[in-house]
Amino acid sequence: MRARQNHLIGVSLVLLVVAALACNAPGWASPSRESTPSPASEGTVTTTPTRTATPTPAPTATETPAGDVTGPDGCVYDSRFVTDVSVPDNTEFAPGESFSKVWRVRNSGTCKWGEGFLLAYLSDDRMDGPGAVDVPPKYPEGTVDLRVDLVAPSTPGSHRSTWRLRTPDGRLFGDRVYVKIVV
Repeated sequence: MRARQNHLIGVSLVLLVVAALACNAPGWASPSRESTPSPASEGTVTTTPTRTATPTPAPTATETPAGDVTGPDGCVYDSRFVTDVSVPDNTEFAPGESFSKVWRVRNSGTCKWGEGFLLAYLSDDRMDGPGAVDVPPKYPEGTVDLRVDLVAPSTPGSHRSTWRLRTPDGRLFGDRVYVKIVV
């Protein structure tokens, strides 16, 4: 008789453990409620994880980066626009007036810029500028002022000229720089 009682107690404990585990199964308990200790898990408190919404960060506008331009020994050519040194955006000029645009640019890559590097005309209105101008040698993290001599178009309105750095073998890299004027 005693064996039968022990068997019933054992079966009862197993059923209590199964019931306690079932209460903690996902979807069964309230997401923010803690469960209380069951007799079968004496001294142990089991909690149901609280589900909280993870905020989705708002998208930010970023310039689409150009592909990495790799140099010798695996270094990378890159540049970042720092500031306009001359001719702020929307500066007014008379038709045909000559001016010099200067941009400050940082070598943000891991390769040194050396002989043969150019700031090349890329798009929009060339404004009678050259196809490219020489870029002085610059080590990574150094800054340089790049100057292009231009002429305001004869057509009234807003005009823009866009430029970009170019390796000696003709690969474009880094931030685009531009001048935007009003005639």
